[in-house]
Amino acid sequence: MNIREIEAEAFKQIHQNYVMTMFPRNEIRRYSGLKKLMKRGCYFVWILEKAGELIGFAAVLRDPKQNIGILDLFAILPKHQQDGYGSYFLQRLHKEENLPNLLIECEYPTDESKQKRIDFYEKNGAQRSPYDWRSFGVKYEVLYLTKNEMSRDDKIVERITDVYALTLPPLLIRLLTHLKKRS
Repeated sequence: MNIREIEAEAFKQIHQNYVMTMFPRNEIRRYSGLKKLMKRGCYFVWILEKAGELIGFAAVLRDPKQNIGILDLFAILPKHQQDGYGSYFLQRLHKEENLPNLLIECEYPTDESKQKRIDFYEKNGAQRSPYDWRSFGVKYEVLYLTKNEMSRDDKIVERITDVYALTLPPLLIRLLTHLKKRS
């Protein structure tokens, strides 16, 4: 089993072949924008492979100054799901790829598949925060994985807007995103 970071050109094929078909349209960013972020050192993509075969991929939007990132994409190819690869990949990324503080946006659990996604992350050590995050009209629960004691919910989760600031101007962040503590 091998995990390795890939460059923008290698990600282009994954984006075309998998991202465009495996993720909801409203969650997909254009490849051209992601490529720019990769060149700026804010967007990182890793693949999980076994004997040269692609098993899955993950992408993180990361603020290197603050050592915090958002798991933007995480997928295990359908034929490899339910074999433990997702847990293995997520845990290795968190422990070994300089991702000590990782935020995870999960669409609000309005159906079984969305709840399964949240259950998967919790099973792998993610903590549910008491915050709701609305971004571009989509409501998310925010979970997080952390390695240190910065883990108070308000300390780590409130920095989600800092990470979004890597991709959006402040005005759009104020207009199109909203972090709210549940009562």
